[in-house]
Amino acid sequence: RIYMDIEVEPSREYKREECPRCCRPQKVCYCHHLPSEPLHIKTSIIILQHPAEKRVPTNTARIVKLAIDSVIILQGVEFPPRMYPELDKAFEENSILLYPTQAAASLEELVRETPFEIRPKTLVVVDGTWFQARKILKKNPRLKQLKQVKFIEETQTEYRIKKEPQKNYISTVEAIARAISLLEDNHQVQNLLVTPLKFIVEKQLFYKNAQETNNL
Repeated sequence: RIYMDIEVEPSREYKREECPRCCRPQKVCYCHHLPSEPLHIKTSIIILQHPAEKRVPTNTARIVKLAIDSVIILQGVEFPPRMYPELDKAFEENSILLYPTQAAASLEELVRETPFEIRPKTLVVVDGTWFQARKILKKNPRLKQLKQVKFIEETQTEYRIKKEPQKNYISTVEAIARAISLLEDNHQVQNLLVTPLKFIVEKQLFYKNAQETNNL
């Protein structure tokens, strides 16, 4: 899922201390659910992040960046050639774009039919609301040159804070976790990335329910 997170409005009576690593208030810091050192994987991950997502406190692309060493986050709406060399390189390599268009191929089938040695080496993901993601795709027609893939097998999101447009849509971190798990036959990655997300969601729901109770 490419999405816009929501957060319970914090009290403005004091300035909360933030964790310098995850940029979350100390009370909801999720660093203890991250590996002490970023995990090394074979797949390179490029996240095209809409600028508005940087300001979202619970943006989950940050989890991926902190947990895995081969992650690049490029912020913007337009990514013209020769201005983003990391993205330019993806067009020269065996790369895929994870985005659920009707024409996108099944990632599950691609993995089943492709020997491990020649599977895609670069995963490109768009991060933002669905509206923002569509805008990025529209502004960057060259992204269509990449092989587009999507998940066919349904899964249930852990991101229970906001209702998704479709029941099988999942958060950015979940999508990346599942994709890497498939591409590298490594289920450790999925657990590693989803555990911090579960913590974030539980904390958000706890404070949301507490706020609603206080307003009764």
